[in-house]
Amino acid sequence: MAYAGQVFTDPITGTHIVVLKTSAETGGKLLQFEEMYPPRRGKEANSPHVHLTFDERFEIVEGRAAYVVNGEEQFARAGETVVIPRGAAHLNPYNTGDAPMRMIHSIALDPPNARTLESFEHAFDTLERLAQQGQLNEQRQPRSFLQLAVILRSLHPHSYAAGVPILVQKVMFGLLGGLGRLLGYRTSYSEAGVANEYRFLDTWFIPHAIDVVFEELLHGEDYPKWWNEAWKRVSPIGDMKAATLGAKTEVIAGGFLPYTIKLGLEVTRIERPHLISVVSGGDLEGTGTWRLHEFGGGTAVSYDWRVRADKPLIRLFSPIVKPLFRANHNWVMRHGEAALKRWLVNPQREARTATMQNVQP
Repeated sequence: MAYAGQVFTDPITGTHIVVLKTSAETGGKLLQFEEMYPPRRGKEANSPHVHLTFDERFEIVEGRAAYVVNGEEQFARAGETVVIPRGAAHLNPYNTGDAPMRMIHSIALDPPNARTLESFEHAFDTLERLAQQGQLNEQRQPRSFLQLAVILRSLHPHSYAAGVPILVQKVMFGLLGGLGRLLGYRTSYSEAGVANEYRFLDTWFIPHAIDVVFEELLHGEDYPKWWNEAWKRVSPIGDMKAATLGAKTEVIAGGFLPYTIKLGLEVTRIERPHLISVVSGGDLEGTGTWRLHEFGGGTAVSYDWRVRADKPLIRLFSPIVKPLFRANHNWVMRHGEAALKRWLVNPQREARTATMQNVQP
């Protein structure tokens, strides 16, 4: 499920998308994204389509956009708003200028319908997952046609491809989407997995500059100083400098439950000041990714933690106490957000100086 503050950077087109509002927080009334396109990008991953149950709204904030309605290309500049009426075959706005283009993309429903908006949130979340795994083609569509069929079927009866009779699409994607579901393809992978597999999606809002927040999150070796509810001990492995690509640490972590876990973490990706990724070994094997974005006068932070529990006790009881483990994680993350806010105004904290050393471009 998409969540406010979630950030998606498309590795194919370079598009940068931030979830601003979700169906859960608007009561099924509004789903809203901020979308940023590099110069002259966006059309190549834009297929003609039609929405039957809602209008679509695009507020151009920066740059110059083009869009297509019923076969006619039109243009909009910063400060203008494009409204695509329901039933119109169209291409969403794309960048036709030599500078970045930024817009606010809104789907508003009257009357509210949380299930309709959730279907689009699931599609967004799944496409993000597939993009990060290299499973989207140049048109930003799943390489697996069955996966595509599952997603398209989930958007019926609200959205369809343009130029193909709707009845044909209902039959074709109904059959192929059903086959895809039987073979394990899903509209959402957030809760998928076997009993000892977990995916946690968390978001924080920190009222400080993005560079400041990024530096604190990058320096995991100092987490016990401010986030000791979770991070009991962090010890460097080897001679590599902390907070650099390839840096390894041994971590003892816990929560409100009466157990601790032992992890081996390695920094695998740094994109200052927007992204930090680590791989985890030990009791929890998987990946963790911090994504940061300037938002509302501060920094929206999301953490995507995808792991498999291999500690014997956790693995044994996961089918029974998985909700308790999830509650423990939620408790840890709530305390982490509050702790980081306190730490950043602590007069005894030594401010960090950002360095570009060993940072991946």
